[in-house]
Amino acid sequence: MGKHRSLKRHYYARGGILLGFTLYMTYLAQIGKLHYYIVPRMIPYVHLTTIALYVLALYTIYLAWQEKSSKHQHHEHDHDQGHEHTHGHDCSCQHEPPRSKTKSTLIYSLFIFPLLLGFLLPDQLMGSDVVAVKGMNLSASSSVSPVQAETADRTNGTAESVLESLDTAQGYEQDVDGTLINADHAPADQEETDSPPIVEDTESTILEQEGADSIVPELGDDESTEGTSSEDQSFEALFPSDQYSVELAELGKLLYPKESITVKEEGFLETLTTLDLYRDNFIGKTIVISGFVYREPDMSSDTFVVSRMAMQCCSADASPYGFLVQWDEANTLEKDAWIEVVGTFGLTQYQDIEIVQLKATEINRIAAPDDPYVYPYFDDFIKIAEEE
Repeated sequence: MGKHRSLKRHYYARGGILLGFTLYMTYLAQIGKLHYYIVPRMIPYVHLTTIALYVLALYTIYLAWQEKSSKHQHHEHDHDQGHEHTHGHDCSCQHEPPRSKTKSTLIYSLFIFPLLLGFLLPDQLMGSDVVAVKGMNLSASSSVSPVQAETADRTNGTAESVLESLDTAQGYEQDVDGTLINADHAPADQEETDSPPIVEDTESTILEQEGADSIVPELGDDESTEGTSSEDQSFEALFPSDQYSVELAELGKLLYPKESITVKEEGFLETLTTLDLYRDNFIGKTIVISGFVYREPDMSSDTFVVSRMAMQCCSADASPYGFLVQWDEANTLEKDAWIEVVGTFGLTQYQDIEIVQLKATEINRIAAPDDPYVYPYFDDFIKIAEEE
């Protein structure tokens, strides 16, 4: 009888815990705050898990009720059949619960305590307090592979020279024999070619001239093709990539012609990484970005970080990313205030590291978005660069 009472108590405890988690996840789904803890793409799986937990809770409570009827049946079999009847729970095929009440209480408290915290504590967004613990990431490209990091250094060191070579190449034209001739400074002593001598064979001369005329356009086409190819190669050199950063390089090429670049919520981290990875190519361009205000203790009164929390899977792996912003009235902004920054893209030194800095030209206060976090982008990167 003691064994049946013990199993019944354990079944009720387990059923109660399962039912508690079911109610908590249902509550978060109803108030629309599941995305505080997990990425949206995982929410359908949480819904399925909630249903599974509910079924398990009902089954466990059903087993507790079965223990009561089993106790009476077992008592009758003791008198009528001499323990000949075997019950499913007496088959020694299930895990026996701990005999010690202290041990059982400790084990169940590992599940009850976090469940109580979930119900009792308010659901809050992660902001400056969490960033202060995790640390702000002001260089989004630092999360790329070592090969990409080397690519970024090479890009930032050669972008200016590539741009100069593009301008220089436009000042030269190619001679027929392949020699480059400065179009603006042709030799002064160059004389006009003598007129061709009169040839008695008029028919032969006409054929030769027709052949020459047919060659000239082809040479012009070759020169145009070679010039275009040279410019394309120089443009490609602005965005070198490896197998891991091909999509980032392609995104950079799409963003490069734009004078104003808006960092949208979709593809937020990918856009920041591209701008940081190929930073020298975007100096002077206008950047529009939104996020919450964060400050480090050692920052000057006219600087702050506009940042967002990037979540890969759940709140445990969330990391803050952002750009340093310089604005004369920065001290009027309180921490965790949501703002939209319009600023000029540039570079600065912070803690002996070169990072991106936006010199703000306009700052607007905005309401916190319904979903304050940003997530990995798995769609076509071309859509990131498209105008809204």
